[in-house]
Amino acid sequence: MPISGLVLITRPECATAPLLAILADHSAVTVGEPVDGRIPIVVDTPDRDSDREVWSWLQARPEVLDVAVAAIHLGTDESPEPVAPVARRPR
Repeated sequence: MPISGLVLITRPECATAPLLAILADHSAVTVGEPVDGRIPIVVDTPDRDSDREVWSWLQARPEVLDVAVAAIHLGTDESPEPVAPVARRPR
């Protein structure tokens, strides 16, 4: 279940309102408040393949100049097994 915090950097000549509407319609994308040509988003997908598809879709948008990474969490459904403490040998 990858979760990515990204910042879309838009082209200066592009209006952001149409892009915001397109992003808001995507089920995996949560859109933040745009500031000075930068749009913060969160991408939450069920698996890595879906995550790659969203990344490709974002990078292919003509309004997007760059996609900057703020944070990525590649969590899984399974919790790791706890690690047993290592016993020390007596000296």
